[in-house]
Amino acid sequence: MAPPECAPTTVSCPACLQLHVDRILVCARKKLWWMTPEWRSSTLQIPPETQFLLAELKGGNGKYVLVLPLLDGDFRATLRA
Repeated sequence: MAPPECAPTTVSCPACLQLHVDRILVCARKKLWWMTPEWRSSTLQIPPETQFLLAELKGGNGKYVLVLPLLDGDFRATLRA
């Protein structure tokens, strides 16, 4: 029995937008097979199709947060503001 067809859906993660950060490094998809690094200072500036987010927490004394979207079979996720 084949799995049912699923339509693309969007689910937001408000916790990502509430991070208080000094600096952010993101890798966002620019073309079908290419990602480029971008540096930001706010989670509101996260570009669409972000595949990787590394953030330095404000007042965190060198503490960082790494956020990776999930992949599983036909399921694909990305980050965005």
